[in-house]
Amino acid sequence: MKNKIGILLTHPVQYLSAFFKALANEFDLTVYYCIKPDKKEQGRDFGIEFSWDVPLLEGYKYEFLKNISLSPDTNSYLGCDTPEIAEKINNAKFDIFIIFGWYYKSAHQALAACNRYNVAVYARGDSTIRSSHPAARLLKKLYFKRFLDKFDGFLAPGEKFKEYLKFYGVSDNKIVFCPHFVDNDFFEENKIKSVQNRAALREKIGITPEDLVFLFCGKLVSRKRPLDLLKALDLFKQKNIPVKAIIAGDGVLRRKLEQYAEARGLSVYFSGFKNQSQLPEMYSISDCLVLPSSWSETWGLVVNESFACGVPAIISDRCGCAIDMIEEGATGYIYKCTDVKNLFLSMNEFIRAKSNGFDFAPAIKQKLGKYRIKDAVDSIRNIIR
Repeated sequence: MKNKIGILLTHPVQYLSAFFKALANEFDLTVYYCIKPDKKEQGRDFGIEFSWDVPLLEGYKYEFLKNISLSPDTNSYLGCDTPEIAEKINNAKFDIFIIFGWYYKSAHQALAACNRYNVAVYARGDSTIRSSHPAARLLKKLYFKRFLDKFDGFLAPGEKFKEYLKFYGVSDNKIVFCPHFVDNDFFEENKIKSVQNRAALREKIGITPEDLVFLFCGKLVSRKRPLDLLKALDLFKQKNIPVKAIIAGDGVLRRKLEQYAEARGLSVYFSGFKNQSQLPEMYSISDCLVLPSSWSETWGLVVNESFACGVPAIISDRCGCAIDMIEEGATGYIYKCTDVKNLFLSMNEFIRAKSNGFDFAPAIKQKLGKYRIKDAVDSIRNIIR
């Protein structure tokens, strides 16, 4: 008989569907969602309405809970209120229950039910200490240890979340490494197809085979700091070094970015929003990803995507995955967030390495070897044993 696992999260997420499918092949899995976003909600921050073009609900059992919140929302505590989760947990007799994040009311309802019915409960998160204000951290210190003690353990994707948990008094023996991941196979397979047409794809958007191209991929919002990449590009232009960029994404900053690039005569292609199946093409025609985000970037899964396509990354030191994913000069570079000159120097280091024939691919492949869906499934299996 298969072990029974229950999982709770706010809404379907494109990165997790393949993981749930893999878990369902080995366990009796049920995933509970608090909200089913419509196209408008899905497009929040992107500035458009859309639905993901990859299946999010195939290959595993799931239920959408009755959300009694007056203002259903995936980003606030009161936006997910699903008291029926307690009855679901009691009736199902799970061997383990996993809660993704704990900032929403439904998570607290599920935690209370697991404690009441003696169900082993784990939390999966990726918060970092610096993602909250210093005053907030002090206030959390007053009650967080007692709250976190209610969990049997934590699934940590990397060092920053481990640091966060230890800061609030969680012992090492309650922390289990459960890596962040994307569907590496999906990106690699689609990247191979795109690479075969790399020259044609580049030509279509005005990029030659010889051009050196940096990619920003994500929401065009202030916390992602896409303007920093354009400012670094401007420094290259001032030094007469030919560098181009692709901005793949949409959001409230798009017009501002376009105006900045136009005013300074920068070579930037704005692709607009790209759905999941279109992303490998963006990576395949680029030479290096740039992720300039602030503390709000608790991980940065675009780095996993980029690595799955064999593309190195330059990221700010405030990105949660920096310590875990970047080996300086091997898989990419880390620079000081908000320091555009430092970003420029890291980009220049990449250009120098590439011009000298350095191959980032072997180190990237090795690094990605521990950030796979298989590794995440293995971590769950080890807990249940």
